[in-house]
Amino acid sequence: MSKASKKVTKPQRGQRRRYSPESQQEDVSVGQIKASFVGWPINEVKRDLGEDLLVQVFDDGYTTGVSFYIQVKSTSDLAAQALKKGSNVAYSFEVKDLLHWEPSAVPVVLLVWYINTQAGVWLDVPAAIKALDTKSKTWRT
Repeated sequence: MSKASKKVTKPQRGQRRRYSPESQQEDVSVGQIKASFVGWPINEVKRDLGEDLLVQVFDDGYTTGVSFYIQVKSTSDLAAQALKKGSNVAYSFEVKDLLHWEPSAVPVVLLVWYINTQAGVWLDVPAAIKALDTKSKTWRT
């Protein structure tokens, strides 16, 4: 039986890349995050409405009844996200997303994950909103 050769064609003008480098980076970061939360089950949210992962907190194998969502933003370049002053990190989120998470009964954590170091920085949504309210009362509009 002959092996069928598959012709790789050059993308046509206007054709969108389906599995982009950003999508590939996101897959790597989610795998790394799952590996870093040893003992806490992490489920990818099937219908992504703004939350990527659901983490269930366990203590020595027993449920605590506590869970939280993670919204992941991944990068390979820590320096690109770092602010000039201090050790703060900047990452833009849509206002509509913050307004979506604000009333959530299940806490939502914003996580910027660095795939090169397999580490991240995080802030929960109430703290992010408090910081924005302090900086500018009009951020919601």
